[in-house]
Amino acid sequence: MDSKNLLKRERDVQPAEEPAAKKMRTDFDLQSTPSIQEHLPATPGPSGDATGTSAEPSSPTQGRSRKGDAHKPSSTSKTKAQRVKAQQLSFAAKRKKDKWGPREPRERPEGEEGESKTRLPKKKVALLIGFCGTGCHGMQYNPPHRTIEGILFEALIKTGCVSADNADDPTKVSIARAARTDTGVHAAGNVVSMKIIREPEGVTDVVAAVNSHLPPQVRLWGMVRTQNNFIARQSCDSRVYEYLFPSYMLIPPKPGSKMAAQIASDKPISDEALAALAEQPRTGSVHPFWAVEDPSEPDLERKRRWRVGEEPLKRLRELVNAFEGTHNFYNYTVGKEFKGKDVKRYMMSLEVRDPQVVGDTEWISVKFHGQSFMLHQIRKMISMAILCCRASCPASLILESYGPTRIRIPKAPALGLLLEEPQFGAYNGHMVQVNRGLDEARAKGRAVPDQDYREPIDFGLYRKEIEAFKLEMIYEKLREREKETGTFDVWIKGVDDYVGYDFAFLNSRGIIPPEAVVTGAVVDRAQYDAEPKLRRAAGGAGPADEGEESDEDAELGLVNSEELEG
Repeated sequence: MDSKNLLKRERDVQPAEEPAAKKMRTDFDLQSTPSIQEHLPATPGPSGDATGTSAEPSSPTQGRSRKGDAHKPSSTSKTKAQRVKAQQLSFAAKRKKDKWGPREPRERPEGEEGESKTRLPKKKVALLIGFCGTGCHGMQYNPPHRTIEGILFEALIKTGCVSADNADDPTKVSIARAARTDTGVHAAGNVVSMKIIREPEGVTDVVAAVNSHLPPQVRLWGMVRTQNNFIARQSCDSRVYEYLFPSYMLIPPKPGSKMAAQIASDKPISDEALAALAEQPRTGSVHPFWAVEDPSEPDLERKRRWRVGEEPLKRLRELVNAFEGTHNFYNYTVGKEFKGKDVKRYMMSLEVRDPQVVGDTEWISVKFHGQSFMLHQIRKMISMAILCCRASCPASLILESYGPTRIRIPKAPALGLLLEEPQFGAYNGHMVQVNRGLDEARAKGRAVPDQDYREPIDFGLYRKEIEAFKLEMIYEKLREREKETGTFDVWIKGVDDYVGYDFAFLNSRGIIPPEAVVTGAVVDRAQYDAEPKLRRAAGGAGPADEGEESDEDAELGLVNSEELEG
């Protein structure tokens, strides 16, 4: 078959392009190629206007083409990359022409009083804060309750960092926090990210101005300009917490208490047998503290004068070290299952510091450095360590708690928990690289404004002020609260007097017996929880524990605990 007949056969096989489709393709090619359109004669369109294209449909013969010709770009049309670049240059020219800056004053409706003000630009910043959590319903903004973010947001409004248009809702300024602490939890350092007006009219020192509108228990340490996509919680790569408690919590249970009888039996026994055992005369070895009793002096006064020895302190350190590494901590939170995707957490380091005597009481500090924590996790971890220490349980029991067997671990009082600081190692490292690139650009002669640089988020710059704040507003308030209410003693007595199988895992064998395994979804743990007892003793809700998220509500899904930690 000759080439002429072959070409004719290919034309007969391929269908003719519809006139409307032909016109659409022609219009698209011409509109996307301004340089060609400028040189074409203006031809009246169907409505009589000049379109620059022919309104006549193409003939069927013209619509036919060789196979694949419809996909070949015209030799005179721009590529997609060229069109995108031209569009970008057009936008850049518009920005240069407009000279972006503060918006023009908006026109006020007729009858509205007051002078129109220039809208000042908002910038994303990281606010470095510290606070004493006593008397507040946690960290997150939650009207009408008094919260740390609510107090801070109100101070920013008064300073002029938040405009009147955004004052009714913090979400308008993209507020976020590095760690959402629970009710009664303190923080020497935390970070809140949001968009604010960095240079309010008439304000020269923004940090000082904001602090003038804050109560003494909440402080703003500094303000750092961040990248626009910075979100405090997502950019934070680890958190450091501290738990402070009086050393007398390590004294073994009082002889005659339910817990002492349980530990002495070293195996689960019935409630009746447990009660009978508790009433029996003391036999065997007795801890030195309980060997001597003075009926004229309350036990709590004697406990405060007690000093921990080397042996229980060594045992406590061994127990705490068992938390290091990556483990399944579902037993140390609420509302989670063993196979949950978010129950494995990485504990980077833990440290039990040497005891310190303040006043008449000896205090022990434990540092927790982890990537992230779940609701009540630290309070349950320190509770487990303390209970195992005073019951002489092996560290293997903590390793056993990472398994699928569910047990009930009471949470220690919130009063002793303190967020030391969130850390932003990865973000700070990235900012170092960005700043280095700007330095190189300057070295090559490019004009780089100072405001393009980003400072690291570093609490070390304010260490002196933070330490003074911790001593005066956190540690001192914590000790005053303990002296007034005996919070830690109330908690430990509640645990010791509890009758049941919940704590049957506290034995010298380091095993979890079947009687201690939890099978139900929710149980009433108010019997050994310190907060309800303190509220009843005070005739209502105490300031340190009012409004705390309950375990029962969290397990029933009534509390959003995804961001809550500590």
